[in-house]
Amino acid sequence: MVMDRHGERLAVTLHDDKGQVLPYVALFRTRTNPMLEITPCGLVQGETGEYPLHVSFQPSFDRGALLSVVWSSGALRYVPLYFIPSDEIQNAQYHQPAPPTLNGNILSPIAQHT
Repeated sequence: MVMDRHGERLAVTLHDDKGQVLPYVALFRTRTNPMLEITPCGLVQGETGEYPLHVSFQPSFDRGALLSVVWSSGALRYVPLYFIPSDEIQNAQYHQPAPPTLNGNILSPIAQHT
């Protein structure tokens, strides 16, 4: 089980009741504030007969999270999970300029008459 650096995606390898690794990686959307929330959002499956040996998220992916999966065949595959991290959305909301108002702001210069 591994979580991306934003704390918003979780990848989990699962086992059956005999301890065998299932042939897919379960993906979840996560939120930790104000409380922990985990929502299933997909499955990643390898080629026929493959099962995941290792999963990790790459530390620097600007457009969400990049999942790396090493499969039992030796193949390494990357799975991009595109999203805007919630902290970036919140920061963008706080840095938006205030809408112009007529309370002392000059919206356009006043033409001078001579």
